[in-house]
Amino acid sequence: MPNSDSIVIAIPTYRRPEQLAELLESLLPQVLPAHVQVVIGDNDCGADAAEVVSRFRERGLAIAYVPVPEPGISQVRNSLVREATRACPGWRLLVMLDDDGTVLPGWFDALVQGAKRYD
Repeated sequence: MPNSDSIVIAIPTYRRPEQLAELLESLLPQVLPAHVQVVIGDNDCGADAAEVVSRFRERGLAIAYVPVPEPGISQVRNSLVREATRACPGWRLLVMLDDDGTVLPGWFDALVQGAKRYD
């Protein structure tokens, strides 16, 4: 059963820095106190997503940035899994989110409780 130190949230992104920032803003109050590792896989490899990541890192979020020059969601997801394993070797739960969504209050607690209940 996962605890918050063994959870990684992985987010592929491609040219949506504003939406990525909205998603991270919605995640921040839920995952910051839980010490969750966040990993961003940027398939654009431009400066925009890296700047968003830097802003949230300054706010205390454990967040890693991975540029992925090879096009395609499979390449980004594979890179996210590799980085998750590097950044949090004992991860037990890897959550993939899309850069064009947000999470509702209570989302993280419900996710962890469901993972614990159903192992």
